[in-house]
Amino acid sequence: DIESAPNFMETCTCHLDKMKDGNCTSDEEDDFVFLSKEELILKCKELRFENQKLRKQLDNFNLQRIKNIKKKEHKQRPFHFESYRSHRIALKFLYLGWDYQGLANQETTNNTIEDAIFNAMIKAKLIEDRVLCKYSRCGRTDKGVSAFGQVIALNVRSNTLVSEEEDTREEISYVRLLNKILPPEIRMLAFARVPQDFDARFDCDTRMYKYFFPAKRMDIKLMDAAAQKFVGEKDFRNFCKVDVGNNVNHFIRNIVSFKVQMLNNVDLVDICEMEITGLAFLWHQVRCMVAVLLLIGLGVEKPEIIDHLLDVESCPKRPQYELASEIPLVLYDCTYDDKINWCYDIESNTQNVNILQKKFTIFTVQSAIIASMLKDLNANSNTSVAGILPTFKEKDHKPIDKRAVCEGLNRHLEKQTAKRLKRQETSASRTCIY
Repeated sequence: DIESAPNFMETCTCHLDKMKDGNCTSDEEDDFVFLSKEELILKCKELRFENQKLRKQLDNFNLQRIKNIKKKEHKQRPFHFESYRSHRIALKFLYLGWDYQGLANQETTNNTIEDAIFNAMIKAKLIEDRVLCKYSRCGRTDKGVSAFGQVIALNVRSNTLVSEEEDTREEISYVRLLNKILPPEIRMLAFARVPQDFDARFDCDTRMYKYFFPAKRMDIKLMDAAAQKFVGEKDFRNFCKVDVGNNVNHFIRNIVSFKVQMLNNVDLVDICEMEITGLAFLWHQVRCMVAVLLLIGLGVEKPEIIDHLLDVESCPKRPQYELASEIPLVLYDCTYDDKINWCYDIESNTQNVNILQKKFTIFTVQSAIIASMLKDLNANSNTSVAGILPTFKEKDHKPIDKRAVCEGLNRHLEKQTAKRLKRQETSASRTCIY
């Protein structure tokens, strides 16, 4: 053990010094008093050889430690972004968001999808930093939500030098390059060159979400019929979380289509999906609509409850009902009509398929294990919705229209105004002090 070498050497040296000075303990004297001169010489040679061996090991250890320190201190050569041309691209990608704190960058955590993407971009020398790249995203997904067709746009470095004519070199394989750096839960699918004024959010035509849930005990036909009440331009203030902090005080949104249907390609359990396509969505709008439809499918609410909640004159404040879980929600597609011509990488697509197949195999086996345990525990089949509506208990269910309501928009606006005035007063008082 190299690290223990100095201690061993000290022990040997100390022992020899004691022998030389005649200060050995009784046990140490017993070791040497009966040895002959030849045996003592041999013992000293052994100790000297061991000492030299340990010194050599110690020197190698110190040399390696110095190399490691220099390696850590080594700075990469500066990359001159100003020497390269840049252009604007859009990127389409998927992510499994279950273990992330959402898509958008946050001050309180680094565990977001955007953090991983920007780290990969900077490491690949595609951008200098986020501020300069004119970044935009199509849809902001919350903690635990996944995506299959998320889109972002930003300015990145090209392969062409400023001194060269544009597009004289082969295009960087952005998809392949980023996938080598990104974690397996985040996969780039395609890229496209777009105009400088392209915005991933405001140029998007429609967004399509999917929500997956078990079919057991659900009246799928009734749910699909009830879902059609959402289609069209409606006031969805009772199907969202009020977000006046971001100046959202307009709740009219247009749902293009809403389907509730069975899936035929999933093993183990019967799985359904809700497919919701709209122009734009409010905060938690999809999960609110899903929650109400699940209660209708379970038979504890009537389809007419949707009419009641959409009528903001008779129901101006949202009743307090539980949000559906974020785990089954997927931002599945973002459409741009003819604005984007996506370029797909066949090699990267094959790698992405392999990664997802591995995850599918692991999750399928895990599901089978849990299913086997549930079977042997004689689990009640009525608990299949527990993971999607965590606090739902049929015997304790209270009709939505009989529940207490949340604070209305006016109250939220009053709170927001009070906070703003308080910040202004605090700022003014600090200015007076200085």
